[in-house]
Amino acid sequence: MKNDNTIEPSTQYIFGLDGLRALAVGLVVLSHLGLNNILPGGFGVTLFFFISGFLITRLMIAEYTLTNSVSIKKFYVRRILRLYPTLLIAISGILIIQLIANCSIEVTSFLSALFYFANYYHIYFDSVHNIPCEHFFDVFWSLSVEEHFYLFYPVLFSLFYRRKKVFVILLIVICIIVLFWRTFISLRYGIGEFVETRTYHGTDTRIDSIIFGCLSSVILNVDRKNRMLKIIEHRMVVFIALGALLCSFLLFSIFKISLFRTTVSYSIQGLSLFVIIPNILFSKKTASLRNFLNASIFSYIGKLSYGIYLYHWVCLQATTIYYKQYSLSWYVVAILATTITSICSYEFIEKKISKLRKQFGSNVKDGGVIKT
Repeated sequence: MKNDNTIEPSTQYIFGLDGLRALAVGLVVLSHLGLNNILPGGFGVTLFFFISGFLITRLMIAEYTLTNSVSIKKFYVRRILRLYPTLLIAISGILIIQLIANCSIEVTSFLSALFYFANYYHIYFDSVHNIPCEHFFDVFWSLSVEEHFYLFYPVLFSLFYRRKKVFVILLIVICIIVLFWRTFISLRYGIGEFVETRTYHGTDTRIDSIIFGCLSSVILNVDRKNRMLKIIEHRMVVFIALGALLCSFLLFSIFKISLFRTTVSYSIQGLSLFVIIPNILFSKKTASLRNFLNASIFSYIGKLSYGIYLYHWVCLQATTIYYKQYSLSWYVVAILATTITSICSYEFIEKKISKLRKQFGSNVKDGGVIKT
């Protein structure tokens, strides 16, 4: 299979993208398995956000180019079909486990996951409860951020994309506003656990991680002469982007709760990905890296990534009820349960649903977006 992706937006499979999803979910899972002091698990979510914005925008541009419009109705139907089946399975599994384990069930926590307000519930209410098994729903916060993004972005795209330069400026302004908003919150409430949680989980403080991906897609499309790609392909630009990304990890780790963590760290990572991801996906210089990312194992994990993201956390929390955390038995049971549930979900449910999504304009081969 030829590994040169076309920069021009299309619904075709993007060679290497599933490998990036595998990397993102791998960082998240390994972090939750106890390697959070070594690996940047939070960056895995940031990478997911960027990929979501990048791919969604690419698909919307392709649709707009073909039809001169974007069907918002079909967009929402595709999102529901993509996200809700796996979500409902995970939530149902949590409720069954809680009943079996005789855990207290917090209805509001359940509803926050089902209706995508888990991030703000976690920020403002979750910390005041001390309910056994309450942490089952913690991982749903990132899905909330993505769904909030999906609520307004198709409308924004439909209104402004025809004036592409204006749209680019608008996306840049949103990223700048979010950075200033994070800074305002950090200075207003002071650096502490609340601000750390508020800026990490809030849609209004993390939406720029998705917008950076959107911006990358739009600029690549607007720039017909590929001048941007030529600039970001330059060795020095790549070096600076990689250096900035590594520094953000280092500083994030050193300064446990700091102004850097709650403000510019996400912007630095977004700008770094703005350079790195297009290089990985479209530069001729990275063909060998795309081959590596598209290896069968990485490609398959990427397709499983949405299920892995949800089920691994459910399995970890369930296993912790019966086994000591980080014991050999805990690792074996949690990893085995995650693997089985993710594969079964993908093979018997998600692949079948993807055929239905095709009726609403979905490209079945894209493997979906995690969250999104």
